[in-house]
Amino acid sequence: RYRQMLNPFFNMRTVATMEDSIRALARELIAAFPASGVFDVAAAFTLPLPRRVGFRMLSFPEERTAEVSELVEAVMSNVAERQGAAAPRLFEVLSEILAERRTQPRRDDLLDTVVFGEVDGVPVDEKQSFAMLILLLMGGLSTTSAALAVMIEWLADHPEDVRRLREHPELHNLAVDEFVRYSSPVAHIGRTVMADTEVEGCPLPKGSRVLLGFGSANRDDRVFQRPDEVLIGRQPNKHVGFGIGPHRCIGSHVAKLQIKVALEELLAAMPPFRVHDHGQTHWVGSESRMIDRLMLAVEPVR
Repeated sequence: RYRQMLNPFFNMRTVATMEDSIRALARELIAAFPASGVFDVAAAFTLPLPRRVGFRMLSFPEERTAEVSELVEAVMSNVAERQGAAAPRLFEVLSEILAERRTQPRRDDLLDTVVFGEVDGVPVDEKQSFAMLILLLMGGLSTTSAALAVMIEWLADHPEDVRRLREHPELHNLAVDEFVRYSSPVAHIGRTVMADTEVEGCPLPKGSRVLLGFGSANRDDRVFQRPDEVLIGRQPNKHVGFGIGPHRCIGSHVAKLQIKVALEELLAAMPPFRVHDHGQTHWVGSESRMIDRLMLAVEPVR
């Protein structure tokens, strides 16, 4: 019922209208890359692109986006922060943003729907608004950043795939799904068993908690040939990188568009590049995981 309220902002037709603005943003960020030398592509591209797209979709106040980004990343990447300073501060900031929007004229945008929406004809309350907003932020910012960074890392290590993707643009859509499978930004997620059942001989009583390993599922060698490699033309590709069933990621079309646009713009603009030092690559994660530092070396164009 909540998805039905939010779906108009995330369906394929609506998301398609965002392509030009996402492409312009990707080009702006790539244009700021150094012409040669070493730089952190996470800080320069894979982190800011999804953040700016997400905050634009939510019509967030510009002066709030930097702090919200830092707090969401802290809570997403460090379980201890959920009991520390970051989670209460995030709650406070988001509550202020929601309260401020309630006092403003209606805009009928995504944030308005979060604030003023109705479920079964009943207006959502403050708790429901907050829950929807935190889910949109946590589900949309770090996860797309994760897929982008893993994509760039793979391409930096496999120039033959860069050449193939430049020569065969018809493979781009397949490559996007493959990078989502390979990166599996949401590595695992908790669920509650709704009825007594059994999996592989293990009894699961109703009401027990289970941890679903989406990352492991996407490397299942019974389903995927050479699962620990990126095969950019992989078909079929029945990955669960966006989840599966009624709780499948509502923002999957937005994520795939960002990854595809990023891939196309990087292929078009980037000179030869490689990972400068894998030892400096830094991963963070809990339920989701991502690279928040990836040092690339760019070769000067001769």
